[in-house]
Amino acid sequence: MSCSNRAKIIAGALLFTMAGGLAGGYMVYHFTSSFFLDSYYTSEAAKATINITALSHLRKGQVDSAINIIEMDMDASALALDAAVRESSVKKEKVEKILMGIKEYQIRYGRGH
Repeated sequence: MSCSNRAKIIAGALLFTMAGGLAGGYMVYHFTSSFFLDSYYTSEAAKATINITALSHLRKGQVDSAINIIEMDMDASALALDAAVRESSVKKEKVEKILMGIKEYQIRYGRGH
């Protein structure tokens, strides 16, 4: 095998490897983008459902039921935010400020856990 044929084979292999890497990278990017968007839309759909339910109770004059729905949602948010602070690199000061606000609300209105 001549030196120029060997160089062509090596160059072809490098190009093939680079193309495969780019294609694989794009697939990972596309999958993760799609996954996070689906997760975001699912979260927004859940929040909208909670809001509709709470607002419906308010419109019917069922204030206590609406408050309970909103407070349960707030409790779930507090658990998720608390886990996020411990397990990731979210902006801790901002999240901790939100968690403190939730805790103050719970103490003020008798929902401290």
